[in-house]
This record gives sequence, structure tokens and C-alpha cells, in this order.
Amino acid sequence: MLENYSKYINELFDKPDSVLMIDADGYVEYSATYDHALACLSKDNYIGKHILDVYPSLTKETSTHFRVMRTNRPIINEKQNLIDMYGNHYSFVNSSFPITSESGTPIGSIEFSILISKNHIPHKKSSDVKDSGSLNSRKKLYTVDDIITENPTMQAIKKDILKLSSSSSCAMIWGETGTGKELIAESLHIASRNKGSFVSVNCSALPASLFESLLFGTKKGSFTGAEDKKGLLEMADGGTLFLDELNSMDISLQPKLLKVIEQQKFRPIGSEKEVEVNVRFIAAMNMNPEDAVSTGLLRQDLYYRLDVIDIHIPPLRERPEDILPIIDHYIHYYSQQMDKNIEGLTSLAKNALVNNDWPGNIRELRNSIEYAVNMTTGKYITLQELPARILPRKSTLEELNLPSVMPDLGQSAFSLQNHLNDYEKTIILNTLQNSENITAAAKKLGLTRQALQYKMQKHHIIWEKKIILP
Repeated sequence: MLENYSKYINELFDKPDSVLMIDADGYVEYSATYDHALACLSKDNYIGKHILDVYPSLTKETSTHFRVMRTNRPIINEKQNLIDMYGNHYSFVNSSFPITSESGTPIGSIEFSILISKNHIPHKKSSDVKDSGSLNSRKKLYTVDDIITENPTMQAIKKDILKLSSSSSCAMIWGETGTGKELIAESLHIASRNKGSFVSVNCSALPASLFESLLFGTKKGSFTGAEDKKGLLEMADGGTLFLDELNSMDISLQPKLLKVIEQQKFRPIGSEKEVEVNVRFIAAMNMNPEDAVSTGLLRQDLYYRLDVIDIHIPPLRERPEDILPIIDHYIHYYSQQMDKNIEGLTSLAKNALVNNDWPGNIRELRNSIEYAVNMTTGKYITLQELPARILPRKSTLEELNLPSVMPDLGQSAFSLQNHLNDYEKTIILNTLQNSENITAAAKKLGLTRQALQYKMQKHHIIWEKKIILP
């Protein structure tokens, strides 16, 4: 069982950049990546896929998951260079553990990874300098001033946070994945009178068997491999415990959590003495809490106890006025991180981003801008530097008064680069047809005149006194 390796896992858990669990056949049961901007583990889209499809560079012989299941022994701190299903190159230090049945038969494995580099760029953690007592700490927590918004609903939330500066009441924050629930939670903590540590934990990040010891702490000898270790509750004494994705917490743990909230005391696993604490509890959910109660994911009594302060964060598609300010923020942030001098977006790239639905909300937008900054070599991000999923669909092109050049991919043997080149050529032709001269067209496209002339030569476009020959 995993408890046999609790010593290693407890030492690793305040450090990993990702956690991945597979079943005996190699299919991903759980996968999460540590989001350093939001300071929490966030589920990714690998669940349900086979581990060898997620990382095509692996085989059953080289995969640490399959190896620990074959030997029934853990592998600690092994460096691996991997290529994922999207072509990204990663360098990890992995620690992998077999998951066994009561009879000792391997039924899966779990792996904790520390990221060294992505696409050959060294990984920089914002949590490299740690506050003592904080599980997922950063040098600086977010404040209400870090909430970037021009939306009236979000501005009202900022005002409410300031009104609650003298409060230590429980709070429930809910909204779709990626809307920034932890940012709101940290802002509540900073604005409040609780000046202790802000301790964050994702309730879906570990199995119930490990989560209880993580929450309450352990005493040496309470089970095989157990050591004296403070739990999250004791770490958060005098401060705030943030329970992200509370609807993923095992229902059997919820009465124990409710008792701690009510009594502000608990008993570590294996201890005969109770520990008293003064902790503010803030919970977050990626669904309506009332729906979680009605579907049996959340106990009604726990919901009522936590929902003293209720904050609903609207999705990004319902506050489109926030998209450009957030984009500007992340262009500046990632440009500094990558030592680039990117000034902004071309008008076409800007329209593509504004007209996107953003199902992944701010997290998806931030990741798209990070990708674009990585790919951009000039001063402006163009359509070509945006992720393929952001490229405008036909309906968006019609709004932009541009013809669609998106081919029927089922009948096309062109590569993605061929399609992008065709698309770029069509955009340049359309812009030239609606401009007085090359200089004016270059300005609309966010290019220098020389850069546009180079692209015209590349695509064999000839300008002759407003007559354009493709």
C-alpha cells in the first residue's frame, strides 16, 4: 500500500511540479500539474489516456510506472527526458511508487515529478523561496490589487474583500476551472486579521488514504513508515487553510473536517492528545455548491458551515472586457521572464483572442500567451504565434471580413506549416487590398515595412500601384 512509502511522499509533497497516477494497464487515473501562478495542483487533460500515448517517447521498458509495477519497489529521484503528446520536451526528476492491493499485488502506480526544464528552458519556480509553515508557498501572496478586472461583478468582489478585512469567517469560492479562485482566497487572507500562514491544498491531488495523514499529521509509529510530521491544520494555525476542489474530497473525510471547523481542535493520526488551532477555512469548488450537495459530492452540513461568505467568480466569457487587460499583463510578465521586448499584439491576433470562448478561462488564456511569447521573435505577437486551437474559425473570419483558408483537413496532406503559410498569405493579400500602400498595410499588421516586404517576397505577392498579383 502507499502508506508504506509515506515518509518519501511526505518529504516530496511540498515540492512536486506534477502528480500522475495510472492503473495496472497503464491508463491515467489521475494527473495534475502544479500551477505556480495560482499555487495549487490543477488537473490536466491526460486522464483516461494511456501513459505511452501521453509520452510517446516512453516504452514499457523505460517507463518508471511500468518498472515499479514489475518490481513492486519504488524508484526515487530518477532523471528522465521525455517528449509528450504535444511535442513538448521535458526534463524531470521522478519518484515513482507502486500501488498494491491488500494481497500485495500491484494495481497501479503514482509518480511525483520535479520539472527541471521545458523545451530546453530551465524551469523557474516562484516558490523557490519558501515561507516556513506554508505547504505551497510563494515569496508573495496575491492581494486584492492583483485582481485585474474592468468587469463590474469582479470589481464588486474586490470591494467585498476589503469590507471583510476584519473577518475570520469561513468562505466558499466557486466558479469554473481556471477563473482564479485561489487568487481570491489569498486576497481574502491578506486582507483579513489572520496574519499567519496561508496553506493551500488541492483536495483531488491525493487518494483519501494519504489525504487524512496530510491534513491531520502523524505520530511516529502510527503505521509503517510514519514519522512525527505536522499536518496542514497545524501548519495553518493562526492563518488560513485553503481547500481547493472541495467537491473532490472523499465523503468519508468530510465529517472529520466539519468537526475541526466547529471545534478548532483535532487529533493527529496515532496521537492520544488533541491539538488546538485557530484556523480560518476557505474552500473552493469548480461547480455550484448546491449542485455538489444534491449529487452527493458534498455533505450539506459542511456546505452550510463553510458558506458563511459566498463568492461566485464568473467565467471569462461573461466578462470580455477583462480579456485585453489580462493579456497585456501576461505579455509583460512573460516577456520579462524570457528577456524579450514584446510590445503587444497585431490587430488580427487581438481579435482572435478576444473572440475566443476561453473554456479554460484565465488559466487557458495565460498559457496561450506564454506559448505565444515563446514563439514570437519580433515586437508583436501575430496570428501565427498563437496556439493552433486559438486560430479563428470560419465564423470569426467572417466577422473580421477575411476569407477562410482553412482546408478540409480530412482531404489534405499539407502540414500545419503549409496551412499557416497559406493563412498568412491570405491575410497579407486582404490587408494590402484594403490599404493605401505597403507602409499602411504593415502598420495594420503590426510589422515593419521591411518585414512585410520580406513576407510578400516569400509568398510571391507583387504590389503595383494598388494592383496586387498573388
